[in-house]
Amino acid sequence: MNKIQEIISKEEAIPEYWAEIAKLDFACLLDDKIKQRNISYVELAEKAGISQSSIIRILGGETNFTIETITKLMFALNERINIKSEPFKIIHMDIEELFRHGIRVEFQQPEYEENSLNTINVK
Repeated sequence: MNKIQEIISKEEAIPEYWAEIAKLDFACLLDDKIKQRNISYVELAEKAGISQSSIIRILGGETNFTIETITKLMFALNERINIKSEPFKIIHMDIEELFRHGIRVEFQQPEYEENSLNTINVK
């Protein structure tokens, strides 16, 4: 296993990683439905009874939302949410797919620190 795979494996081992994946999955689903219905954020917000800014934050993956909010949004789009689970597996993010949904991906240079054994640890 190379260093990148090792880092990804460690990230995938924590629930917060999977929560972020679920938020991105829902953001992509919501974005698709908005485009299919050709509905504005203002109209969707009114129909769902939530703020337009909440919709924008959900689409940007910037907020933690409730099942109730998901249900309101899907109901406003004449959809019913269906929750399922699947076994853990390594996910390879398709960056082009994320960009297509307007999700900006930023890559950061890893931080390094030298430890007492004169080796370098990646943070």
